[in-house]
Amino acid sequence: MSRPEEATQTISPVITDVNEATATRTIVPLPGHVSQAESQAGSRTESQARRTWADCVGWDGEFRPLNDVAYKERPEVKKLNELVQESFAVPAWLANTKSPQYVHYSTHMKDRFYIVEYLAGYVSGPCYKTSENDKLSANVVECLPLILHIIYQTHILESKNAKLGAAETDRRHPVDMLGSLVWDFHSDGLVAYRTERQLQIPYAHLKNVSYVKPDACAFIPVPKDIPIVPPQAKSGLSCFFPTQSSPGHKYLLHWVTEFKSRGHTANSRHQVVEGLVSALYQRRAFGFPNHFVFGTAHHSGTTLEVLAATWVRSEPVNSGTYPKHEANAKSTAPAVGQASVPSGSELRGADGAGGESKTDTGVTEDIKKYNKIVVYTIETFSMDDISHLLRLYLLMRCTWRLAQDYQKDIKEDNAVRIIQLLGEAKSFYEWAPPPPPPSDRGMKRRKLNNCLSSVAETEQEEVDADDSMSVDQDYSSDSVSDPQEFESSSDPGPTCRITGEVAKYTLKNYAHEEQIGASD
Repeated sequence: MSRPEEATQTISPVITDVNEATATRTIVPLPGHVSQAESQAGSRTESQARRTWADCVGWDGEFRPLNDVAYKERPEVKKLNELVQESFAVPAWLANTKSPQYVHYSTHMKDRFYIVEYLAGYVSGPCYKTSENDKLSANVVECLPLILHIIYQTHILESKNAKLGAAETDRRHPVDMLGSLVWDFHSDGLVAYRTERQLQIPYAHLKNVSYVKPDACAFIPVPKDIPIVPPQAKSGLSCFFPTQSSPGHKYLLHWVTEFKSRGHTANSRHQVVEGLVSALYQRRAFGFPNHFVFGTAHHSGTTLEVLAATWVRSEPVNSGTYPKHEANAKSTAPAVGQASVPSGSELRGADGAGGESKTDTGVTEDIKKYNKIVVYTIETFSMDDISHLLRLYLLMRCTWRLAQDYQKDIKEDNAVRIIQLLGEAKSFYEWAPPPPPPSDRGMKRRKLNNCLSSVAETEQEEVDADDSMSVDQDYSSDSVSDPQEFESSSDPGPTCRITGEVAKYTLKNYAHEEQIGASD
């Protein structure tokens, strides 16, 4: 058996072997090549792993359309619909192209003025209502240039220099700018926007990862004047993977954003849900399973899908209340008329002697019944439509009210729920994976053997890499024990590293694999 001479230094995609006895030529795949059948088997394995994880964390695996009549009577749907309706409030000038706020566009951007003319006509429709809120007006003035930037960038990536392709970061960076505007600046410190943060998730071992790392997250600072929480509760109160300098339980995960340059809808959605589950387990540990958490899943090139998730009761549904197909569904949901978990002010009773707070045992028992996660698709937005992007901005902005309410809940509760739940529902604080051993600091990378692993192992590596919301693949400085400061909301944010699809490509081609803590 002979091998072709390597006269040139090119790397061929296949190796040709010649059988001298039969003079036949066969094409031998490079080591690690996965056939179509093997790829399909890997997809089935991935789907099964996702279902197993979803079952364990309490999610039914469904993405429920918010506008589906089957869910319209659910308490959480009614609250989300109220939020959506609030996001249709716009300043009056937005519908008038002769207003002073449009002068810059009509004077200096005449060739593109048709875009804002379209927006003015769109917000004149019956769905929108005018608002006299001065801050809203000023915020919309500031967000329009960034929205136009997203549209221009999307158009360029889709129509010009197509042979260069579009990486994940090409589509991300203008959306990150809009996210930083709405969270870091316009919210006046109520919410902080950061990229590439390591999050812990329950049952991480089922995914063979130590943590997940979304492209971006928005965090709500926990009020500073709450009392010190018991040490045994701290890990369950944090959404962050534990490092030497992680913020711990000082921030609530509010919004998760994930981009997929290849446009895989299922992957992007699922990876956002991973972050939402981390946020929901954190909220339940604080004693507020009725809080909503949100996410944006980018897929299909130009689609931004907004998701919302919350905990619901696992009690049986009244079949006479919902449609028949809903009553017979595998997932469970709260019955109509069920009271939501009381807020912090409703929770406490005043102690006449010393003014101390005390927790109603019935409330604690009610919290323990919220053990099912539901995920709703609020709406999908196109990155090349100015009216869609304005709606996305306004929807994110409207969640400020929720952020304020959630801060108030935790402040007024004064850690009462945490103390009582720690005694009556200890498992709420045991969802976090164990912290990595200190010895992992020196094990940032390892060289793969020349003999590559079996096809099954190769498939599993690909599944894990694609299923883990960009598990950290930066070898230079991000071991689990390295410092990772969480900057204040006034800080512009960290320098982004190249991760995601680019990092995964580098990983495969240079045959390095990072040791990711205790899960390997």
